[in-house]
Amino acid sequence: MLIASMFLFIGCQSPPTWYDRELGKRDNYWGYRVAVEVSDPGCRIEVNNEHVATITNTVGEIILWGYSDGRFRQNQLVHILAYPVKHGQYQQSKHFYNRDRDREPIPHRIYFDLNLEPTKPTEKMDIKVR
Repeated sequence: MLIASMFLFIGCQSPPTWYDRELGKRDNYWGYRVAVEVSDPGCRIEVNNEHVATITNTVGEIILWGYSDGRFRQNQLVHILAYPVKHGQYQQSKHFYNRDRDREPIPHRIYFDLNLEPTKPTEKMDIKVR
């Protein structure tokens, strides 16, 4: 009895509470619905250069895939882009890079403010590498 209960406890990985069971599994990865908020409706969203959504209101969702512990896959770069809607706005992006043990959790919510200007470095540094 003890061995059977240990097997169930160790062997079964249950998905996190925000995993969407309707999405099921794809290539042994769990599907997660991530809320996306944008400053202006009509924003186009891409994940890894693939169009995944157009946010018609200021709130929408995208689907990201990861492990059952709610983290991104190993050695995966996830690049999320939001395109401007009006003149004078700027493209915004979020990056998640996951190495072997340093995997980032899949966010529950992502916010893009299309009115933020790109940052410029405040200081110039000369680095000489030998």
